[in-house]
Amino acid sequence: MPFDGATRDKAKQMAAYRCCICQKIGGIKVHYIIPKEYDGLDEIDNAAPLCAHCNANFGDNPKNRKEIKKVRDWWYKVAELKYPKKVIGHETLHEINKKVEEVQKGLSDIAELKKIFRALLNNIMEKVSPTTSSAVASGIVDTVVSSTLGDVPLVTVRCRKCNIEALTFNYCPHCGSKIWNVYSQIFLTKSYSRDSGLI
Repeated sequence: MPFDGATRDKAKQMAAYRCCICQKIGGIKVHYIIPKEYDGLDEIDNAAPLCAHCNANFGDNPKNRKEIKKVRDWWYKVAELKYPKKVIGHETLHEINKKVEEVQKGLSDIAELKKIFRALLNNIMEKVSPTTSSAVASGIVDTVVSSTLGDVPLVTVRCRKCNIEALTFNYCPHCGSKIWNVYSQIFLTKSYSRDSGLI
């Protein structure tokens, strides 16, 4: 039995409608950290918003439960600072997440998602001032580069699958497995040993 709607909504809001491990938008489901069959409670403290990929890789392994909770709590703090309600509301984040899921499933045209993004960008452009121009310029340039090259990690990472350490883009140069995005890599490589089971 899944979490009730209020718990799911609260967990997704706290995560800014992103996976708490990889920060992906779209296809986010709220999963039990400790499953119900192991006496996991229907409480917000036992809920983790995860994408299908991260849930498949980490969700079923009892060794990862503490790490998932730590990463989730860290992401909740980052999301609260990074996506304040007064700048971008939960309704907008929910709408974006819903539309991304529909596009991924082929239920909606990408043009509808682009329309939402254009409205956000127009809002940003209207608010550009001499004091915010540098931050806006940095964000736009980073987005353009990232959409062309993928996320460039700021640290070396060790592939979970083949144990090769390298400075990579999104995928291991040896086996092609997905590598963490920038925020997860920085947090996990600084906060956990490589034997934690998450890297």
